[in-house]
Amino acid sequence: CSSDLLGQRPMADIDVLVPDFIEDIQKSVSFIKGEGYKIKSFGAREVSIADENNNEFDIHWYLNHGALKKITADKILAKAVPIKYLGEDILVPCYEHQLGHLFVHGIFAPTLTYDARWIIDVIDLLSFNEKINPEVFLDFIEDFTLPSKIKFAIDLILKNVDSQLEFDRKSLKEISNRIHSRSEEHTSE
Repeated sequence: CSSDLLGQRPMADIDVLVPDFIEDIQKSVSFIKGEGYKIKSFGAREVSIADENNNEFDIHWYLNHGALKKITADKILAKAVPIKYLGEDILVPCYEHQLGHLFVHGIFAPTLTYDARWIIDVIDLLSFNEKINPEVFLDFIEDFTLPSKIKFAIDLILKNVDSQLEFDRKSLKEISNRIHSRSEEHTSE
């Protein structure tokens, strides 16, 4: 799980984890406003802010939420890799967790039928041509109850992405086959 470019793909906003933010919400909001950011919205687990160039940031005080169990959040943190970003050391999810997240995100949102953005994100990440560790990927997606849909999405990528794009097809095929085998095991029990 390593790449100097992980976590730097184009995205709509940047998510930042600040666990102490919620401890003194008034002080935190005053600090943000004092730094020139405007508050866009408050949620149950984040505040969305924007700078003067309208770059958006979501400040989260919890790593997990309704769709992400605490055990999954702990896995992400345990395998996170350090990178330098804008001169700062930050942790980003490892390659397999980012890839799994993109597949799961695409499946949780009704994007399989009307929106292909998740596919572009998957292809973009695959273009780094990192070796995929099937064990890490499968361990991550086990926390979600969507193995057949993830298999469908993986098979869609394997079938439709041009062979000129080099990525670890062998490991993705192995993951697809192992998801199929695991589903058969669960149905025969």
